[in-house]
Amino acid sequence: MALKSKVLPSYRLLNGNVKMRLVSLMLSLVFSLLFSVNSMAAPSQCVILLHALARTSYSMSSMARYLQKANYIVINQHYPTTRKSIKALASEDVASMVSQCQQYKPSKIHFVTHSIGGIVLRAYLKDYSLPNLGRVVMLAPPNHGSQLADLLRHNLIYQIIAGPAGQELTTGPYSTPNTLSQSVSYDVGIIAGNFSFNPLMRAFFHEENDGKVPLSSTQITGMKDFIVLPVSHMFMMSNTRVIKEVVHFLQNGTFNSSMSI
Repeated sequence: MALKSKVLPSYRLLNGNVKMRLVSLMLSLVFSLLFSVNSMAAPSQCVILLHALARTSYSMSSMARYLQKANYIVINQHYPTTRKSIKALASEDVASMVSQCQQYKPSKIHFVTHSIGGIVLRAYLKDYSLPNLGRVVMLAPPNHGSQLADLLRHNLIYQIIAGPAGQELTTGPYSTPNTLSQSVSYDVGIIAGNFSFNPLMRAFFHEENDGKVPLSSTQITGMKDFIVLPVSHMFMMSNTRVIKEVVHFLQNGTFNSSMSI
């Protein structure tokens, strides 16, 4: 008996071809998605954090974590603010942090500074050129010095705690903040605080302040934006609203005054 050849129905062949095409299409989409995610996940901009006087990099850790989640390379390194002059901190420590950043070949290098960190950065940018400089956010910078430094500069305990850099933050015409250029040509946003744990500070400064720096001393000619928030000098760098405003300025060049926490 002759064997009859078995012919598969055409719709089954068609379904098989469709399935193969669908599988191929799905694989293509998966690989494309993975490629795009990897491309997005590769940070191309670096942010250097400069902490305040007598503080450590830990004080900027909340800021660092948020910036990393926002896809920035972050350099958050302790530097000896109480053992060196502002000029030495700029030429040795900030220069080292910039070198670390440059190893990643970033398109931009941004800075976020707290208090004296802003003065150290101004000193660095006075002497060094940074072609890929991005934006700068200064938190409560004593850009014209602080009356507290005037009051305490001859106090032995203050001298021991604040070190040589702390002696440079007075309001006199020859203090470091006032001998640096009194205007900036790069993109700077400044966040000042107007809350103090000590109610007597309002009478001491004769204006709104954050407990250590009055509002008028934080500002500088040429700044791109300025915002005042109800935060204190000591803890502002960990405040959620402050951190969000920092990221907004780095991304857009302005603060978002209507932002909610």
